[in-house]
Amino acid sequence: MVRIKKILLITLSLLAITAGTEVYALTTIRSISFEGNDVTDEVFLRRTIYFSEGSVFDEVCLEESLQALMDTSLFKSVDYYISSDVQEDEFADDSEVDLVIKLREKHYLLVLPRFRVRDNETHIGIQLRWDNLFGYNHRLRYLAEDRGTTANIDETRTEFEYGYPNVNGSSYSLEFFSV
Repeated sequence: MVRIKKILLITLSLLAITAGTEVYALTTIRSISFEGNDVTDEVFLRRTIYFSEGSVFDEVCLEESLQALMDTSLFKSVDYYISSDVQEDEFADDSEVDLVIKLREKHYLLVLPRFRVRDNETHIGIQLRWDNLFGYNHRLRYLAEDRGTTANIDETRTEFEYGYPNVNGSSYSLEFFSV
């Protein structure tokens, strides 16, 4: 008898607590747009995030997607806001939002001089680093270095590297090296 009273008391308490709460409608993403992607292609950005138009708005998934964009190392900052031109209907069962992802891209083309003096050797050269080539996170590296002359033989070093991640949207990557 005491056990039944405890169960009834707990059940009534839970009903009293939930009676005052509202059931919130699902919010779906009507559109996703990107600001600040002058170089990076929108197809690459959409492939990187974990949701699409028509998905249920989930702030945890959104934060994970923003972190995934930062993990590409192509951006100085990634942020978002909900567009304010959404008309809300207070009698609707669900609502829709327009999501805008705001990006700040890094400088992708770097030309670096190379100069090194070690013992009696002097190395002079140049290095080219070009990230986010074609807007799809491809990368190009080129190094040309003059290592001086040894026994009347000119020593030079050149390196070339090209990286193509996510070939045709897959999880595979291609890399070419030449030394």
